Amino acid sequence: MSEPITLTLTPPCAFINANQRLHHYKRAELTRTWRALTAATVADGWHPYHYKRAHITVSIRFATNHRRDVGNFYPTAKAIVDGLVDAKVLADDNDDCITGPDLRRERPNGPPRVTVEIREAS
Repeated sequence: MSEPITLTLTPPCAFINANQRLHHYKRAELTRTWRALTAATVADGWHPYHYKRAHITVSIRFATNHRRDVGNFYPTAKAIVDGLVDAKVLADDNDDCITGPDLRRERPNGPPRVTVEIREAS
């Protein structure tokens, strides 16, 4: 197995939270922005379909120590995974190609960021 690859993303916009009652146009705009950021971050230097099967862990760091249910940020993680597919790091995001994304909270708090770890899965 190859070494895991880690991407660090600085939020280009607000995180997408499953509890938000966003208008579908606003949700689509946020999703498109996260997806494009991810694709642009990995666009250079990657061979198409780098991983046939991958396990993805998404760690979110927040600026404050408020209580949060990190699982509610799945829509953000989904947009990031879609960006990996757009960049051809993954062939697809179906269950045969990926495990996850597993969501984690990154501590200690600091400037908001998302850390994505892509690990080859068997």
